[in-house]
Amino acid sequence: MKTVCYYEIANIRPRNDLINSTHKTILGRQCQITELVVGQRGWLLVDVGDDSFGPHRIALSNVLSVVGDDDLIIETENTIYTLKRITPKEEQKIIVRNAIRCNICGDEIESKQRHDFVTCICGACSVDGGSDYLRRCFKSPDCFTDISVYKSAVD
Repeated sequence: MKTVCYYEIANIRPRNDLINSTHKTILGRQCQITELVVGQRGWLLVDVGDDSFGPHRIALSNVLSVVGDDDLIIETENTIYTLKRITPKEEQKIIVRNAIRCNICGDEIESKQRHDFVTCICGACSVDGGSDYLRRCFKSPDCFTDISVYKSAVD
């Protein structure tokens, strides 16, 4: 199974310093790399916000180099693209309930707001972050069970 990675086109630097209409259209947009081989043309699938036609397939000139693991710099004959790896909106989660159950004392603890640091009665584990972020502190990774509730960011 092929892993699909999503990126935001963070920067476009044409070698001739002339930004064309295609560059303006795709800058800041979400994309997927459909084909990228050094020495060949590359292809990006770019979401340009056109719901009736869907993502557009954008051809890159001959790929000279690709640098990076998560964030990428793609150098072609004509342009240098900077892509920032992102999590697509469909996969993002919103924290509804930030809670854990201590496997030692059985205490269920919940952080209800940012910086609401709560510790179980035996002191083995803590939770923090409310609906802003998940933070866990513990004596041992197996001393708690996560019982948090999430919803999709798209709903």
